Amino acid sequence: DGEYVALHSLVISDTVTRLGEHCFSRLERVSEPVTIPASVSQIGAYCFEGVEFSLEFEEGSELKSIGSYAFADAILKNVSVLPEGLERVESYAFYDAYVVAGGIVLPDTLKFIGGYSLFVTGRSSNNHPCLYIPSSVGQIEANAFGESSSTFIRVYTALREEQTSLFIAGWDSNAQIT
Repeated sequence: DGEYVALHSLVISDTVTRLGEHCFSRLERVSEPVTIPASVSQIGAYCFEGVEFSLEFEEGSELKSIGSYAFADAILKNVSVLPEGLERVESYAFYDAYVVAGGIVLPDTLKFIGGYSLFVTGRSSNNHPCLYIPSSVGQIEANAFGESSSTFIRVYTALREEQTSLFIAGWDSNAQIT
């Protein structure tokens, strides 16, 4: 009927292996953090489109791919650390997502970043969304970070071991990144 729903919490069973297309796209917001169970290997297209929530991944995640528009127009209330094992972020996956605090940390297993997939907006400690891209990425499609000259994303390609927790926790733009 076109109405959106706000929830206090959303619990996804650890028997779920795939979150399908449009699975939670009728949600407006979820108050408590949403944890993706380790058993989930794929997040389908439009799964969390437009939802306001904090996103967490369970230890030992088997996530391999994030579908097109999976988090498009979402409001992510925390730094999103995507799990090790993730290999593909499809086109438009985080398109126009608003990152409230910090940015998105991509895992060292990531191989593919689709077009417009990381065209994010938001605030960090330096008033720009931040993104860490690991050296494992072999293909980045055109306009992966958007095409608007008014959008600025601070991109890091390496972090010293001792800086990782500082970077994730505070996205400190003044830290010496090498």
